[in-house]
Amino acid sequence: MALSFTMDNMKRFGLYIAILLLTTFMHAQPRTLFTTTHFSARQGLPSSTITAITQDANGAIWIGTTDGLAKFNGSQFQLFDRSTTKLPSNHITALYLAHDNSLWIGTERGIVKESDETFTTFVSANQPILSIDSDREGHLFIQSTTGTFELSGPEFVATKTALNPVKRRWLKESKQFNIPEITTIFIDRESNSWIGTRHGLFLLISGSFALIQMDKEEENHPISFVSPHSTNKIVASDGKKVFIGTPDEMKEVEKLPFNSIYSLFSDTSDKVWTATDKGIFQTNSRGTFIRFSGHIAKDGILLKDSRESLWLAQKNALTLLSSTPKKSFKLGKPNDIITSLLEDSHGILWIGTDNGLYIKKRDNFVRYSTQDGLVSNSVRTIFEDSNGNLWIISTESGITIIKDKQFHILNSLNGLASDTIFSITQSDDGSFWFCSLRGIFSISQKSLHQFLSDKTTQIAIRRYGVGDGLPSLECSHSGQNGATLFAKKNALFATKNGLILIDSSHITTPQPPDATIERVSSDSVPLPLLNQQITIPAGSSILITLSAISIRYPDQIRFAWKFDIPGNEWNSMESRKTLALDDLDPGKYQLRFKASFHDFPLTNSGKEATFIFVVKPRSAIGTYILFFGALFLFMLATVFWFKYRRVNAKIAEIKNEEKTESHTELYPSHLPTKLKQLLEEDALYKDPDLTLTQLAKECSTNTATLSRFINSELHSTFYNLINGYRLEYVKQLLGESEQRERSILALAYQAGFKSKTTFNTMFKRETNLTPTEWRKQKTQ
Repeated sequence: MALSFTMDNMKRFGLYIAILLLTTFMHAQPRTLFTTTHFSARQGLPSSTITAITQDANGAIWIGTTDGLAKFNGSQFQLFDRSTTKLPSNHITALYLAHDNSLWIGTERGIVKESDETFTTFVSANQPILSIDSDREGHLFIQSTTGTFELSGPEFVATKTALNPVKRRWLKESKQFNIPEITTIFIDRESNSWIGTRHGLFLLISGSFALIQMDKEEENHPISFVSPHSTNKIVASDGKKVFIGTPDEMKEVEKLPFNSIYSLFSDTSDKVWTATDKGIFQTNSRGTFIRFSGHIAKDGILLKDSRESLWLAQKNALTLLSSTPKKSFKLGKPNDIITSLLEDSHGILWIGTDNGLYIKKRDNFVRYSTQDGLVSNSVRTIFEDSNGNLWIISTESGITIIKDKQFHILNSLNGLASDTIFSITQSDDGSFWFCSLRGIFSISQKSLHQFLSDKTTQIAIRRYGVGDGLPSLECSHSGQNGATLFAKKNALFATKNGLILIDSSHITTPQPPDATIERVSSDSVPLPLLNQQITIPAGSSILITLSAISIRYPDQIRFAWKFDIPGNEWNSMESRKTLALDDLDPGKYQLRFKASFHDFPLTNSGKEATFIFVVKPRSAIGTYILFFGALFLFMLATVFWFKYRRVNAKIAEIKNEEKTESHTELYPSHLPTKLKQLLEEDALYKDPDLTLTQLAKECSTNTATLSRFINSELHSTFYNLINGYRLEYVKQLLGESEQRERSILALAYQAGFKSKTTFNTMFKRETNLTPTEWRKQKTQ
């Protein structure tokens, strides 16, 4: 069935495309940030004038230019022109992907078909091509300068109706993005816009992260403090200026009576409080800052508690400013510095310092340190989640979570993106969002519950980067309260590049990449990638190179492979793109490959790639050579075995005589008694930094002798011996009633364990119970 095109039909079609594209951008979030990448001839394109764009079934982007064709695999361009292919002209005018995944290329001098990088030219259509399309049945229709043609076999047959050339444009000049002279546009499977212009190719990636502009002069304004101001407003500061407003419009507060801001927050009545170089200030009903106290609060932190009491933390002193007279409390050592304040949901005041965590009980302060379970004594921020758990963020060591008086350590060893966390907030779905030295990442409520209940030692995170719209991965800031929630679903983070707004309700799971076999070689000889079975000689080395295209996350792709055998599991390749196979037995093999993102399970993968090949048996001559060669080696080995048998027997006899003559010469006579005294009476195993060298020195011997004694006489190793004593000591403490209030982790640290994971693993292996289950049995 032939199609009939008219000018009116083409106008309607063009209008439909324009409405569809404009609707797509109209429904986009007004504050969504777009990341734009520009490619031109300098980045590897054959020409900066782009004429056509499409995407094949493997995800590769094909770009037509006025001087050749380019294929983009996510990281580099592969070029095709008249010198390397059968292209009749380097001026590409149209691209179309057919139903069978063949690519049809329109040029100034006819049509070319590409399949598996093999080009076939149709010389009968030796004329400029304007566009290529097909109907539902898959019939191709080609519009040229002389009319419309239908593909029939190797020739083009003219139809009754001719088409006038129609130029399709997207937006001549975008106000939001300065992209001039647009010639073509294509939206790929990841919803990224590829825009061809006469000045190069633009890639437009949309995300759910927005950079809030604080003033017109400086878009990337560094922010130190941020706090919710009302239901739809926020207050922020860079340490010298104060901004109040909505994420869409932030206005600077004029005529500030101070020069430097050391702390800022907004209380429940929407008053803004600041600790400055001129004293403590608060806003009145008109929004003007007025002095509350003349106390100069350099490097101070303010907090207004539920009893309307105003606290000022400065160095190692805590002052109650709202009392008459003012009350001051000293905590810690004179050189200690208070870094954070928090009043929890029970009205208890928590104070973080660079030398531990304090809790205020009436007029006394109780200190917690690493001996009680903190990951570090240097506390940066304190946060309480919706379940009442406290998150103690250390400076460069990760996080300590206090749940039901139990301390849980969470750091990069457990799966965090970074040990340096700057701020934390929690969205309305329970997820936790973190601003760290390595960007922004989140943890789900389900993953946290599994970790805190000891169901897993690794926590699952979701990382976000430049592909999601972040202007940079550097999210560090210098102030306190660097994260907050805005209208529940929107999270605000203070970063080096300004204030970042995250709309968590619009964060979607990215489309997983499709795995593709890029090339295969056998003993360094390339093999053809065809839809047919490949035969490989026995003993050959096979090297398979994979690729997977993701425009937004090109650096987060991981691969997995397996033989297609029932019950066979997937083998992770992580970021490696090559798989080497050696010495496979003769037979038929089918390999399966798939790709996913690092922060997602392998089940969240795209289309798989399959490679089938046959390893043929060795020839009869080769088999005979191997057989007689093996027989010769066997006979030679037999002769040597008989020849040296007597020598070996003699050596063994001499060794037995030496061992029988003086067993005490191997080990000093005092070693067993001294070692037992050091471990059982002196409890030297409680030292977490105890080494084999130190223990040997205490035993008045050397490390070789001590290690040989532990291995031969005690049938153990230094590591298992010491941890065995530590384990028995913890089991003893768990059964004592006076230790019930102490956390299990604190007891483990007291026994000398340095790692929660090591302790839990050994305890489970030795007792078949978790420490919590053991304590319940002993205290019932």
